[in-house]
Amino acid sequence: MGWMEWMSTRLKIVSKSGERIPLVPNDSQMKMFAVMEAQRMAGLPMRLIVLKSRRQGCSTGFEGYCFADVFNRPTRRAFVAAHDSEASQVLFQMNKMFDNYLPDVEKKPKTGDSKKEFRWGPPHDSSFIVQTAGKTTLGRSDLVHDLHCSEVAFWPNAEQSLLSVLQCVPDESDTAILIESTANGVGGEFYERWHQAVTHFKETSGGLDDFVPLFLSWLDDPDNTRKLPQGYEWGELSDDELRLQAEPFNATPEQLHWRRYAIHAKCGGDEEQFNQEYPDTPEAAFRHSGRPSIPVYIRAHHRNTTEEPLKCRLYWDSAFPSGVRAEYGDFSENCWLVWRRPAEDHHYAIGGDIGTGQLATPTKAASKQNLPDANAAVVLDRRELMTVAGRMDRQPPDVFGEEMVKAGWYFNEAWISPEVNNAGYATLAAIQRWKYNRIFQRQSFQDSVFVEDKGFLGWKTTLGNRDQMIDDYIAACRPEWKTYGGEHKADDWEGVLRILWDEIVVQEDTFETDKRGKRQHRMGCFDDALFALFIAWQLHLRCPKNVVPSLPPNRIGQTAMDLNQPGSVDFGIAPRAEAAQITETT
Repeated sequence: MGWMEWMSTRLKIVSKSGERIPLVPNDSQMKMFAVMEAQRMAGLPMRLIVLKSRRQGCSTGFEGYCFADVFNRPTRRAFVAAHDSEASQVLFQMNKMFDNYLPDVEKKPKTGDSKKEFRWGPPHDSSFIVQTAGKTTLGRSDLVHDLHCSEVAFWPNAEQSLLSVLQCVPDESDTAILIESTANGVGGEFYERWHQAVTHFKETSGGLDDFVPLFLSWLDDPDNTRKLPQGYEWGELSDDELRLQAEPFNATPEQLHWRRYAIHAKCGGDEEQFNQEYPDTPEAAFRHSGRPSIPVYIRAHHRNTTEEPLKCRLYWDSAFPSGVRAEYGDFSENCWLVWRRPAEDHHYAIGGDIGTGQLATPTKAASKQNLPDANAAVVLDRRELMTVAGRMDRQPPDVFGEEMVKAGWYFNEAWISPEVNNAGYATLAAIQRWKYNRIFQRQSFQDSVFVEDKGFLGWKTTLGNRDQMIDDYIAACRPEWKTYGGEHKADDWEGVLRILWDEIVVQEDTFETDKRGKRQHRMGCFDDALFALFIAWQLHLRCPKNVVPSLPPNRIGQTAMDLNQPGSVDFGIAPRAEAAQITETT
């Protein structure tokens, strides 16, 4: 008798209706077992990573496999790690039920039985252990043949815990490892391992020699259907319903009817909540889950507005009216990305976020995957409300300041400001040395009746304005909502901020609200370009558009207050072409 037949005829589970029934694999479990069997038949270790929708039975199926293996084979060890103590107990009690409801003639005597472990006595000597993830030394000293890592996206210290426990399993063909989870936002250890598995699977044209990725959609669960009442009126189908009707989903009317029911009955009428709990693609699973700080409908729209950029380097050259020469070409690094060249009579703002050297994952050593944060700058067209240029590099802060100055001249004497927290002061000093005359002058916080210029230069992010700049950005990207066929959805995107840089979208996806309520990048990710854009938007809101041209020499020394330019400072600069000559003579 094979293990699947034994499992189906011996093991009992509790059904969704509360009945005790045999563990007969459902469609989702059979997909998982098919991959495992293909690997076993190829003489390979069974390795599977599963991204799933809610209540697919994935954990139940693999627990059944593990129990069947250790019960029927001597000296085998199964190890299960769940994300919290409650889930650990659920999985342990499931295995206790497997054992308790075996036929009496098949039961084996045990030598140990605790709240997290039971062992069968000699001569069988197999064991089953369940623990809660969290310890970085999880299972380090054990020998394990069947390993189940459950809800890994929610493990604390997931990277170190996985590194520890995976070493316990030998690379033998009769060993099995399942890493499974619902999604918990973009980024994190489970997210990275999922994409590594997907990449390897594609590059090897379906190779089975590593962790095989398997996504289980809500459409894979046969229980997610609902009979249509007689004479049911569909009304106007939503965009998502039309998408699900088509290839490759081919959703049935019963599935779409269940979806409508679940949105209202299970998710309080919140379609985004449904998409989080019941995703239909891997991308949607990660994008809709976690605690994203930027609303998903905004991120989805931005994903559709990005464009491929031109690459450009800027050089000082007094022969050009702006004092700056732009050279476009196929550069691999140290260049600006440009989506729209400077347009006559357009006004621009440039925000900069200066890298501090902090690693993406501070608890890990520096590597090609774990880089320090970068300098980032974003050029915003204030007339068209779009990101028209951007730059990310890891140059010294003063060199980056020079690049911001050149971009300022090139984009019609744009208002510029680095964030002057930490290393940003060095960037600001460089901008001053280059005698740029349109640097944002800090203002009093806007809980005052009158907004006044302060005696300091550059944007400084503080506890008082950090949330405001994030909320201002979200408001700038928020569309008008309209109702169609009873469905309320974002529709009118006219007049909202347009994002052309795909890096912004990547960083929006990993910008989340942590347990303390702080909005910041997820561990292992970055938000440099996003904050540069936040700053550029603040400059747009606070600096005048009808800029005064560079001052001629006879007006050197006139101040910003003399010119009545709130949020600006004039250092008494000679024309910009003269600034270009500074480099040519040094």
